[in-house]
Parts: sequence; C-alpha cells; structure tokens
Amino acid sequence: MAQVLIGCDGVNSVVSKWLGFKAPAFTGRAAIRGCVNFKSSHGFEPKFLLFFGKGFRSGFLPYDDNRVNWFLTSSQEKEIEDDPAKMKQFVLSKIENVPDEIKAIVENTELDFIISSPLRYRHPWELLWGNISKGNVCVAGDALHPMTPDIGQGGCAALEDGVVLARCLAGALLKEQSGETKEKGDREREEYKRVEMGLKKYAKERRWRSIELISTSYMVGFFRQGNGRVTTFLRDKILAAYLSGLLLKRADFDCGKLSNSRIGDHEVCRVRRNMLLEALAKELPSATIRYSSKVVSIEESSFYKLVHLADGTTYKTKVGCGVVLIVVFWEVGGGYGGVTAKNGQKRDGMEGDPLSLLLGPARPWQPEKEREHGPAKMKQFVLSKLGKVPDQIRVVIEKIEQYSFIPYPIRYRYPWELLWANKSKGNVCVAGDAHHAMTPEIGQGGCASLEDGVVLARCIARALSENTSKESEEKDEYWRIEMGLKKYAKERKWRSIKLICTAYIVGFIQQSDGKIMTFLRDKVLSTFLVGLQLKMADFDCGKLSIS
Repeated sequence: MAQVLIGCDGVNSVVSKWLGFKAPAFTGRAAIRGCVNFKSSHGFEPKFLLFFGKGFRSGFLPYDDNRVNWFLTSSQEKEIEDDPAKMKQFVLSKIENVPDEIKAIVENTELDFIISSPLRYRHPWELLWGNISKGNVCVAGDALHPMTPDIGQGGCAALEDGVVLARCLAGALLKEQSGETKEKGDREREEYKRVEMGLKKYAKERRWRSIELISTSYMVGFFRQGNGRVTTFLRDKILAAYLSGLLLKRADFDCGKLSNSRIGDHEVCRVRRNMLLEALAKELPSATIRYSSKVVSIEESSFYKLVHLADGTTYKTKVGCGVVLIVVFWEVGGGYGGVTAKNGQKRDGMEGDPLSLLLGPARPWQPEKEREHGPAKMKQFVLSKLGKVPDQIRVVIEKIEQYSFIPYPIRYRYPWELLWANKSKGNVCVAGDAHHAMTPEIGQGGCASLEDGVVLARCIARALSENTSKESEEKDEYWRIEMGLKKYAKERKWRSIKLICTAYIVGFIQQSDGKIMTFLRDKVLSTFLVGLQLKMADFDCGKLSIS
C-alpha cells in the first residue's frame, strides 16, 4: 500500500484523469522526429540549429560526435503519418532552402529512425481550478503540464517538479509526530494529513509556473510556425528578438534547493571523499590514478621535475603539485606530508603528461605514545566526554566496533608562515593540506582543497593553452607555468590564512574548559561562532573555465 501516489505517467495519464483533468487537447500540429548515425564524425559544432516560417519549424542538434537528432513540426498531414518514406520526403520539401549539409542529415536518416507524433497540450485554464493533488495523490511532468515542444522546457519542468515535490514531501514525512501518539491508526491519520498538506504546498508552488510554460510554448509555436502574411510580418520584423528572449527567460528559473537543511541563507550538506575520487577517476584515462604511492624524492631535469616513488617508479612532470606531499613542500619551504595518489601516463620509461597531479588523503605521523591506549579505552573515554547528549547519539558511539577507533593528533600550519613561505617555486606548487593544514573545527579542509583545484586549474590552463614557437617552446612554457603558479599562490594566500586562523580560534573557544571562556562561549559568542563557520564556507573561488 503506497503512502503517496505520484502520477508521472505521461500525456495520457490515468492519474490526472482520476484527479479530474480532461485529456490533453490536440493542437492541429504534428512533430516528425529523426536520428541519424554517421559512420565517421559529422563535423557539426555542439549548437542547436533552428529554422522556421512558412508553416513549419525545424531543428537540428548534435547528440555526440557521430549522431544528430532532428525534428520538424507542421500542420498534421494524415496521409503521411504512418509512412516513414513519405514523412522523409515531406521534411525535405519543407527545408529545401536550408544549407546542403543540413539537408544531408535528413537524407542520411534511415526510415526506421523516423517517427511522427501529434502535438497535444493541456488548456492552461484547466490548471486554474483543476486538482493537481487530492489527498495523498498528485501528478508531475507531462501528466501535469503537457505542452508543445516549442520552448524546450517539458523535461526541464519535470525536473523542477521533482525538486519541489521532494522538498515538500520531505518536510511532511520527516516531521516528528505530535504528542505521544501511540495508536497505529492515529499515527497513519496524522502522517496522511501531513502528506496531504505537503502535496497541496507542491501544487500551489507549481500551478502558475505550469500555466506560464504551457501558454508561452503554445504562443511561440503559433508565431514561429505561422504562414499568414500578418503573422509572418510580425514574426520576422517585430517579434523575432522578443520570441528568442522569451525562450531564454522561461528557462531562467530557480525552483530552489532540494535540501531542507538550511540555516538562514546557508545550506548544510555533505560530500563523500570516495565519491569525488571516483568521479575524477571516471574522467581520466584508465589506470592513470595509483593510490598509496609514496614519494621519496624530487630532482631537477632541465625544465622538468623527476618525481621518484618508493616502488622505483619515476614520473617526469611539467607541473608538480603536492596536495599531501612532504618532499614537495620541503622543496618550496617547510611542512609535513603523507600518502599520495598519482595521475600520469608512461613515456620513454618515465611517466608524465602536460599535467601530473599528485593527490591523496593525509596520514599524519604519530609518535608511539599517541597510540599507547587501546581502542577499548578510547571508546570509554569518548563515552565519558559525551555528557548530557541525547541517548540516540550515545547509542551510535556504543555500536561502533572497537577497531574503528583511531586517534589522530590535530596539527595546523602557523598562519604567519604563509606570509613569507614559497607556495610555488619554478614549476612546483602545493595545494590542499600540504598548503593549508588546519584543525577540523570549521569543516573546510576538503572544501579549501577543492577551491585550490579550481583556482590552480584556471591559472595553469591559460599557461598550457598558449602557443609558442618550437625553438623556445620548453623555456617559454616553463616561464608561463611559473607565472601561472605564482598567480595561484597569490590568489590563495589570504584565503588560506583566514581559514587556518578561524579554525584554530573556533576550536580553542568551543573546546575550552575554563570558567571565563565557558561563560563567554555559552552566553556571548555562541551565535557569533556559528555564523563565523557559515561565513567561512560562503566563498566563491570563481569558475573553472577561462573562456
């Protein structure tokens, strides 16, 4: 038995019919769609090509390097709707004035990949008084707002529905039961009521957006496909720019965040490190990342750096970036390091590429005295420090296996070191914990590493993308990389200092046990400290692209 029924069953929705909506109306137009798969690259740029007027509207969009999707909408022709060969000839007759390479797309389309569909839409006024939801039932996507394809917002609107619906339902389903409700029937009735209110909120939020999209799509299609003299004059001489702007305006819509975990203007969320690494690995050539590869030394080789690993492998790099790399930071001045992962490709017995990236999770060195207490004692120590925390939190600690407890000394880099230390030197730089080792109190260590990556990629991309003459290629490229890394170091200096200082101060105050500090923390600084953490997280490091 379903707690919630969400009708996403398309244009001919059974759920929308149950809610009282009429079947979508026929527009009098049909869309012929096709897809062609070229044996070699088609050569088209990733741009949407649109042609319209004289009773038709046609578009062509590359899907990838070999495939192109196309469509043509026009008045429905009954005699051709079931005959792909006639459909193909009809399309070619309508686009006779387009460039030959565009016509070739249709000519090369196999008949099995050509279909025709009538265009339907919901009368927008039905949504003014229709039931988008009733009880614990609602509709979304084409079941809610079937529209003509003229502004390309059908799928986008369905995604918006999903975000708004999930947010409204989450607020209802995650809400705690009121009072001491014990009877099963009472709990079910209360939950049903909350779901009903959540769906009503969703319906209210999506009603006018749906009406706006349906109306705009119908109007744009009417004018662009119009064949009358008045319509043609208005479209070509007066409304051309307006109609194009209207498409962009309808697409520029913010349906809000999916998450409900907000503090003021800020949102709290988590990112799993292994998911980030997996996403990176998928975008790189196979087997170019190697984990737990310890770096033992770095040496100069003309304009390159030779990075030697403990397993005997050597990498020849144009750019050396130590994310958590002790020897790299020694090279540029001070620091500690840990385990690394490598991205590179084999070349003449060595490994390297225009950019070799060394990265990985920090593994700080620990003296033996820091490990002398066993996991059992550590667990008891943690439980003794929990004080008056809720029982469900205490249970979490109690259920953790003893082997999962590991002690780590918390280290940080003195912020004043970053004022005069070398963050880059030649074609070597540092990022992540190797650059701004900090205490974990504000949860910005990993985030700052991601910021480093964006800024670093942007700075060296410009250097690596510029062309030089072959005679001075290596020297000029080395100089451009050096300048790019200096720019990166300058951009990240004060952000790193600010994060290290804030993390240390927040940790010092929140963990202090003295009477005066406890009073200040609990009575005066509590709101300030929370706001400070959110302020440090609210940072824009810019776009990755340099275009």
